[in-house]
Amino acid sequence: LRLNPQGKQDFLLLLANDFDVDYPTINNLVAQWDTSNPNIKGLKKALNSPRLRLLKLFNALPEGVKFLVDMRADLIQLQKNETALKPLQEDLRDLLGDWFDLGFLELKQMTWQDTPAELLEKLIQYEAVHAITGWDDLRNRIDSDRRWFGFFHPQMPNEPLIFIEVALVQGMASNIDQLLDQSAPIEDTHSADTAIFYSISNTQQGLASISFGNYLIKNVVAELIKQHPQLQHFATLSPIPGLRKWLNKHPTKVMQLLSEQQLNALNHYCNQHPDTWRPKVRLVRQSSCHHSDRKL
Repeated sequence: LRLNPQGKQDFLLLLANDFDVDYPTINNLVAQWDTSNPNIKGLKKALNSPRLRLLKLFNALPEGVKFLVDMRADLIQLQKNETALKPLQEDLRDLLGDWFDLGFLELKQMTWQDTPAELLEKLIQYEAVHAITGWDDLRNRIDSDRRWFGFFHPQMPNEPLIFIEVALVQGMASNIDQLLDQSAPIEDTHSADTAIFYSISNTQQGLASISFGNYLIKNVVAELIKQHPQLQHFATLSPIPGLRKWLNKHPTKVMQLLSEQQLNALNHYCNQHPDTWRPKVRLVRQSSCHHSDRKL
């Protein structure tokens, strides 16, 4: 919507309040409900709000589905302070959930040679796990030993809904840095036995709570097996959401999980890098520290 924030909120409130279901009609139908001759058709019609019928018309318009996806992204934020928008947001969520059924999605592989530059730019913009620093970094991630797949919808052919980045390697990768290293030699995909899924990004905020990730991974595994039958192992190397919060909340449990060798190594690292640590977790031995470096 090309409106200022207040104008956008006023429009959405109008849509939510003035195009809602007719509650008196619904109440009358419920009060007159006859189990021997139920007016199911009438009740279904009454429960289908005018705003929902209006929203469905956008499916036939160019960029109409993308418009609704962006509208829901606005609603998700605005409903936090304006609860009257929540029913409209939920109507739109259910409608988009039907339109973006998994059976309608198309799996596409992105490559440096065949993917339009406009779409490649969007991949840089949408990457949410490991930021892409530029075109050289992007090219490294879709080189001959890498695979980049995404789901697309027929009504949004130029917008990836979700994408996943894969590295084809020999053996299990031990850290993300070696996969993102632009100077690392290119792997021989014919001898690769492992596919590492190291980044997955949802791109459309308006499709929040509509899940694609599990289905995408299963489809990509099937496609990789077709392309490279010799692959034996499939693994993920991704950040664990909420891990640091859990570590801070349960320091004693963390220490109990570490071996004597790991505790000694952690103490040594704390002592060698005192300026990058702050007191937080008291180790079993003598040091107390908390680190923000991704090396651990």
